[in-house]
Parts: sequence; C-alpha cells; structure tokens
Amino acid sequence: MIKRTYDAEGNITRRDTTSTSDNSYSTYDWDHRNRLTRVRHYNHGGTKTEQVEYRYNDGDLRVRRTHSSTFDGSGNPTNAVAEHFMYDGDQVAFTVEADGDVDRRYLYAGQDELLVDEVFNESGDVGKAERGYWALTDHAGTVHELVESDADGVSAPARRDFS
Repeated sequence: MIKRTYDAEGNITRRDTTSTSDNSYSTYDWDHRNRLTRVRHYNHGGTKTEQVEYRYNDGDLRVRRTHSSTFDGSGNPTNAVAEHFMYDGDQVAFTVEADGDVDRRYLYAGQDELLVDEVFNESGDVGKAERGYWALTDHAGTVHELVESDADGVSAPARRDFS
C-alpha cells in the first residue's frame, strides 16, 4: 500500500510504502515557488539511502541536480555527485559533470519535440557520444518509444509505452 501526504499547495511531502517486504518512505521538500528542492529516500529502518537536491535559476529552470547515496553518522552526504544543466532558450541542451565534461546532449526537432538524447563519457572516452536514445513520437509530438543506438547501429526499443 502507498500512502501520500501533501502540503497546503498540493505538493507531495511524503510517500510511504507499506507491504510485507517493504516499509520504506520518501520525503519531498519544496521552495516558496513550488519547485522541488530535495528528495530523500529511507529504508524500512529509517536510514537514509538516497538524496537528490535541485537548484534553479531566476527563470525557474533547473540548473543543478546533486545525487548522494552514502551518508555520515549525522545523515550528511559523503559522495555527492553534481550534474549541471545548460540551456538553449528554455530547453535543456546539455548536462555537464562537475569536471566540465559533457554527459548528455539533447537535440530537438522544432520548438519542443525531443529528437535524440545522446550519452557521452560512459567508458571514459571524453567528447565521444557512445549511445543515443531516439524519441519516436506521434503526430502530436507525444513520445511513445525510445530506440537506443550505439556505435554498432540501432538496437531494440530501449523503453516502451509512455502512454
């Protein structure tokens, strides 16, 4: 069973999963502009297992995501990994790692239609796109399937059924 708690603005603040095998929960923090700023996941014993923090610019665009999965005795992250978002207008064009290397590049067809999500640096080969996810859309631009491609060509659909 899943139980959700919301604040007065309608933002989820807690999600509890209760079952015979899982009694974990997650908490969600929001800023005064109703932007998600932090998500924390806890296991059945109440130990924090994951934390993700988000930062935004003055235009409400997300500019940084920091992920942590190990914590000290006080619950502070010990292995935070930051990802920065670079924009072309209001569309994410690149995600960049803390060291400045491009991690992903997003190419669009027209105004808002995602064409491909290219993944860089998985094997440490800086600056080389190693795989891409091509968005297959309908006439309205709704993504229904992502097809993965790599140096060897196109493979089977990577993810299905976005409806």
